[in-house]
Amino acid sequence: MPLLISIFFVAAFVAVLSWPVATFVGSRFQIIDYPDERKIHSIPTLRTGGILIFSGFILGILISSGYHIQQWAFVLFSALMFILGFTEDMYRLSAKKRLAFQGIIALLYTVTADAYLIDLGVFALPGFLLVPFTVFAIVGVTNAFNIADGMNGLSSGLGLVAAASLGILAFVHGDQEVLKFAILLVGALTGFMIFNLKGKIFMGDSGSYLTGFVVSALSVMLVTRNPDVSPFAPLLIVFVPVFDTLYAIWRRKRLGNDPFMADKMHFHHMMRMKYRNDGKAVIVILLVQSAAALAAILFEGNTMVLAVTAVFMVFFLQRLWLGGARLVKN
Repeated sequence: MPLLISIFFVAAFVAVLSWPVATFVGSRFQIIDYPDERKIHSIPTLRTGGILIFSGFILGILISSGYHIQQWAFVLFSALMFILGFTEDMYRLSAKKRLAFQGIIALLYTVTADAYLIDLGVFALPGFLLVPFTVFAIVGVTNAFNIADGMNGLSSGLGLVAAASLGILAFVHGDQEVLKFAILLVGALTGFMIFNLKGKIFMGDSGSYLTGFVVSALSVMLVTRNPDVSPFAPLLIVFVPVFDTLYAIWRRKRLGNDPFMADKMHFHHMMRMKYRNDGKAVIVILLVQSAAALAAILFEGNTMVLAVTAVFMVFFLQRLWLGGARLVKN
């Protein structure tokens, strides 16, 4: 336990110490998010927060020892996902290129680490779908956290809830490696949020890609190493960003629009409209996600209960979204 506490503080402390680096890089290379009709913020803001998260997470890993090849594969491909996000922050890749690179990284990780989803709790996947489905899940969650990065403290808060929940499940099952990685991410995100909540910096694609990839990879690692944990548990732990992503794709296709076209109709936009306050909107979203994560922890081995909870969450989140949409129309 002392080691776990220490690596949390190391990750948080290093993230805070990385602030000058993030500000220098952001200013030097003009990695700045400028306000427009789709953005919520009103002043130009650095989007190099991923540097803080990456620095705290990686240095925390380096001071820990005893990881085997599967875990080092996790570290390597986490770094590659961060680099991809940083490249996106600088040069703006097309959606197809971005998804292609994410898919390659997820595929290489899945094959190298030999970590893939086999049993979905309801039925077992056929052999030829194991790798493709795992890659799809990792890429999907990675992008879900990127899409959720629309308000200060939102994507990082969702990442913190997810990492903490995965850490609790890992602790219950005695999985020390997943527990360490989860705590490191919690620490790194905590250090980043000190600046993000003040509106000084955004996590950018580098931070959201890294957070989403780490959460999704840890989820796969947890259920493959601990078969008693239902795959629906990690799904509920990231349910809000996943719902928002899938709902946005469905909504855009139903309207005949490009599913990758950005808009201001995401779940956090609707909550902002509903509560007329960014802070309240973020708190409500995080509370809803925390409730789903709590259900995942309490019933982590009961697929039926978790599946019913997931269905309930779909209707509940859709109702919240529609409540905000009505205000937009009026």
